[in-house]
Amino acid sequence: MKNKILTILFATLLTVAFIPTYVFAEDGTKSVPNTINLTSSTGVPGYITNEADGNKTITFGTKTMKDGTLVYCLDYAKQTTVNTTATLKKEMDAGMAYLMQNGYPNKSFTGNKNIDYYITQVAVYWYLDETTGSKNLTDSFKTTDSDPKNLRPTIKKLVDDAVAANKKGYVDPTLSLSVSNSNLTLNSDNTYFISDEINANANNSYTVTLDGAPEESFVADINGNKKDTFNAGENFKVYVPVNKDGGADASFKVNAVSTGTIYKVYQYDPADSREQSLVTPILYPESKTVNGNVVLSLTYPKVVVPDTSSSSIIFYIIGALLISSGIVLTARYAKNK
Repeated sequence: MKNKILTILFATLLTVAFIPTYVFAEDGTKSVPNTINLTSSTGVPGYITNEADGNKTITFGTKTMKDGTLVYCLDYAKQTTVNTTATLKKEMDAGMAYLMQNGYPNKSFTGNKNIDYYITQVAVYWYLDETTGSKNLTDSFKTTDSDPKNLRPTIKKLVDDAVAANKKGYVDPTLSLSVSNSNLTLNSDNTYFISDEINANANNSYTVTLDGAPEESFVADINGNKKDTFNAGENFKVYVPVNKDGGADASFKVNAVSTGTIYKVYQYDPADSREQSLVTPILYPESKTVNGNVVLSLTYPKVVVPDTSSSSIIFYIIGALLISSGIVLTARYAKNK
């Protein structure tokens, strides 16, 4: 009965401890603190059985900062870190950052805070086993041990994705522009000069502006819809309206800018080495801006007049645009002397 009462009490305390916490740092302006303060711990129910340990469930206690933020430990076998101050140790790798960004409390798996915390903490242990050679969890726990709530697939996917993220590392934004032909061509109804499709090699969204382009020029998607912000993988075109009163040749720059943000997390160590090292789910953003550009040009067709000293005077007008009442005519006229 006593154990039953304690179990109920632990579950109640854990529920109270899981008050939702805003865990993003303030737009990159908040520096990483040198220390964090830990309070007392409450027991987390075990959801997966460890058959190698006499069919006991894998259990652990919460690690809670004084502001209520729940943090995660990195050493299952060590003592739970409680009622102490932990000091900043180092930046953690991209895989651990992925776990914190995609684990509780930044993401919910089941809607049950206790289970979501359990999933994330076990994923941390499992991830460290995969990447550092630690032995936080047994092989049977990861494969065949009793899992009545079927949490293992969710944990394993989280770990696999974190391992993949670690292999990629922290990915800075990239952006470059290219176009097969920098000269704009006249469309079929003679209303716009249109660029070839401009290829944007970008891994984040980006915004396009025109520098020195003729008046009323605009950027559009490849189907001609006006827009200036594009997702990664999208290309675009540039449209310049035809000047019906006669236009001048032009050359102008197409600029693109992209800002990417990566989120980092940090390890903290207590003074007592017998206690667990910690990682907080507080995400510290680092932003980087990159640019790309290409130069485009357009040429209005020219009238070519041969040397008048010739025995024949030939007026040979190639591709001249005679625009009258909105109708475009191409004229060729020759007269022998």
